[in-house]
Amino acid sequence: MAAFVRLAAKARAAEAIQRDQQITLSQQDFKAFHAAIAQPFEQARTRVSRV
Repeated sequence: MAAFVRLAAKARAAEAIQRDQQITLSQQDFKAFHAAIAQPFEQARTRVSRV
């Protein structure tokens, strides 16, 4: 019985991990995300203000 419970818990944990590793974006959010990562890295660095 303990082995069954342990196996079921491991299966549920694996499902939760898989679910948390995926993101779902709306079309608008995807476009904004894609635009942000499509810029060259040097341009993105200039946006960070130094304290």
